Amino acid sequence: MPSVRRSVRPIPLPRRPPPRRARFIVRAAGAIALVAVAVGAQPRPLRVIHDGDASRVVVRRLDGAEVVALAEIAGAVSGELRRGSDEESVELRIGSDRLRFEAGRSFVGVGSRDRLLASPAIRLGGEWFVPLDFVSRVLFDLLPRGTRFDEPTRTLAVGGGYPRLQVDVRPRPGATRIELATDPPVRTDLEETGRGLQVVIHAPFLATAFVGEAPEDGVVERVDLRQGEETYFLEIATGRNFGRLLQEREQGRLTLDLIRTGVRAESGAGILPPLPGSGPGRDPAPGDPGRPREIRTVALDPGHGGPDRGVVGPSGVLVEKDIALEVAFALRRILEDERGFEVVLTRETDREVGLDDRAAMANAARADLLISLHLNASPSPASSGSLVYHHSPIVVGRPRRGEAVRFVAWEQSQASVAPASQALAGALAATLAEMEIPAAGVADAPVRVLAAAAMPAVQVELGFVTSEADRAALARPDFPQQAARAVAEGIFRFQIGRPASPPTGDPF
Repeated sequence: MPSVRRSVRPIPLPRRPPPRRARFIVRAAGAIALVAVAVGAQPRPLRVIHDGDASRVVVRRLDGAEVVALAEIAGAVSGELRRGSDEESVELRIGSDRLRFEAGRSFVGVGSRDRLLASPAIRLGGEWFVPLDFVSRVLFDLLPRGTRFDEPTRTLAVGGGYPRLQVDVRPRPGATRIELATDPPVRTDLEETGRGLQVVIHAPFLATAFVGEAPEDGVVERVDLRQGEETYFLEIATGRNFGRLLQEREQGRLTLDLIRTGVRAESGAGILPPLPGSGPGRDPAPGDPGRPREIRTVALDPGHGGPDRGVVGPSGVLVEKDIALEVAFALRRILEDERGFEVVLTRETDREVGLDDRAAMANAARADLLISLHLNASPSPASSGSLVYHHSPIVVGRPRRGEAVRFVAWEQSQASVAPASQALAGALAATLAEMEIPAAGVADAPVRVLAAAAMPAVQVELGFVTSEADRAALARPDFPQQAARAVAEGIFRFQIGRPASPPTGDPF
């Protein structure tokens, strides 16, 4: 059994040492210098984690676009850059995939398909440069399962197998307990900072669902996770009522009890009993939408399937059941790899699943959320935009919308979680509004697939196949990934209890 070490504050905590410098990939120094002179100050670099090695790929601004050197990308992901059939083309090989670039063209040839980038490939001084969105639009889909790309920090973590981090923050009588666990175990150091305490986690990349919490109990004001070059920092801002610290260490686990001023703790960190009814898995009261929620399992329901094709575009190319499944696959990858959620799909193939069976599968998996994915249609070509439904027994002033929504009698399963379902719908609508397709907002309807769900549940309509503008966006090759990213961000906002102001409007 691993040894346990206890200490009682005051304890000498080390100051954070300067971080080790990440490895830089540098190629063709003459061309790089030329670009740097042309564009001036450089933007935030792209950080690549591959086989445990942290690299930085320089991002340059050229002709108003942010670009990266193909040679540096190839080196960072163990790819191979080869000359094309002439000087105006080049080939990037990643495993069995061959990507073809032509100078001045915004299309990348991937097998028999072309993928569109935001700006053309550039050949400059013998070096090739592509827009930064090549990483998220094309490269991401070619890398091994488990790969994650975090746009805010511009971090690309190739493959899976990275340590998982769990952080639990629980106010208790006389103290606030913070438990940190890594699997597999990762070295952690505890330091004092100007704001309170800081746990240094020595890993270049972590898979975690933790985004931050604010107990605001006077002992701990806020706990945030920040990413450094080759480490992460769990920053604990202490409050005016913080008195002293107890810590326990086991392999892969660190437990901190921040004791309130004036409370005795003579025999160690374990003497403080938990609050009645508290503990892992406890969701905040429906009337308290500002508190973080415990989310471990998400059920995704790709609508329709088998002979039930759902709505179909005028040309027959856009089929609801197919796009819903593509979005579900992309969303599962994001939720599993970026947040460590367990994801359950009601169908993974083109098969028919009964409406009641979909909710039953989510209930059997004890899912914390149910997200049903659909496309929309309307007799009016002017109807457009995404829409998020939460369940309601009565629809006032809204006509039936056809096959996308099934109207049934009120079920009681959603009654206890209806406020949470409405909050989830608002969070998703707010992030869907950031997509190319306009957002119609949130609506309530007696949606059968949601009625029997025993957890917060919504139905997401991603756009109208009967709208010319929506069809153009839905047909883009990168739409499933963009839609999945927007839905995932809405789930993350709902998880941390961030207030949302979804767009409002009537799509009918």
